Amino acid sequence: MAMAGLGFGLGNLGAYRVILARASSRNRAGLIAAISTVSYLAFGLPALIAGIATSHLACTTPHWSTPPG
Repeated sequence: MAMAGLGFGLGNLGAYRVILARASSRNRAGLIAAISTVSYLAFGLPALIAGIATSHLACTTPHWSTPPG
């Protein structure tokens, strides 16, 4: 898991460097804000949707934790 996090972090850092190198100094703060907003939404919305779906579908106990029969 640590290797995946390291790879993700390095990939994210590389993408930031490439994108910010092409932006003018006047637009960098707005660009960083936009990238951060999209990134947080990309990771947060699926978790939020899963939580809402779980409560609406009444999935309170995973099926593998209930005894058979």
